[in-house]
Amino acid sequence: MKTNLIAILTFISFVAITACNDNDGFTSQTVDSEVVAKTFIASGNGYSNLHSVLYSQNEWDILLNSLEGLGVNTEYIIDAENQEIDFNNFQLIAVFYDGITSSGTTIDITNITENENEIVVTVENLHIGTTTDVAQPFEIVKIPKIDKPVVFE
Repeated sequence: MKTNLIAILTFISFVAITACNDNDGFTSQTVDSEVVAKTFIASGNGYSNLHSVLYSQNEWDILLNSLEGLGVNTEYIIDAENQEIDFNNFQLIAVFYDGITSSGTTIDITNITENENEIVVTVENLHIGTTTDVAQPFEIVKIPKIDKPVVFE
């Protein structure tokens, strides 16, 4: 009887653990990123594509040209002038502040997590500026190429 009780409890434990593990063994993990640019657009024009994932050199060139057209000095953007991004191995994530604010305000990618079915990018404003100038902050990071949809929070 004692052996049957142990077997039943072991089976129940196994079923409970298996039921709680609904991701087929995939463990969420933080994705390493490298900041490519963290600055602001110093004009009232703003950039309308607020959250983007860039998968190719062509998309990167279009973004750089758009930023230059809005007055951003792209010489200070890492990799932009002297080195192309290796889009076979990397992708870029770009986030822009929703609207116009001051140059003291930041937009910050605080975490990137790869889940079983998606990549979750956490975006926050860690500092809200109080200056009177007009600007739109943005951040662009480089991450390893991962073939999953990207969700912004």
